[in-house]
Amino acid sequence: MPIARITSRGQVTIPKEIREAIGATEGKELIFKVTGGNEAVIKVKEKPRVEDLAASLNPKNKKGDLAAWQKVVDESKKSKWIKELGAE
Repeated sequence: MPIARITSRGQVTIPKEIREAIGATEGKELIFKVTGGNEAVIKVKEKPRVEDLAASLNPKNKKGDLAAWQKVVDESKKSKWIKELGAE
């Protein structure tokens, strides 16, 4: 079982075998969820797929309102990550 140490600045180096197993590469964001007691789950945050976003668009909005599009994107991201974290 790999072990990591927390530095005085609160930083941790995730062991290589763990990074490889979960697909954590440079620049990727990680999601942490405390599962109880002293345990946590780490997931790699994936970018939303275009297909996921397209399904939430209102086809009647033909003006291409950028603010409306940004709201759809933000709500989609929030909803997806809440579901993945099981925080519904």
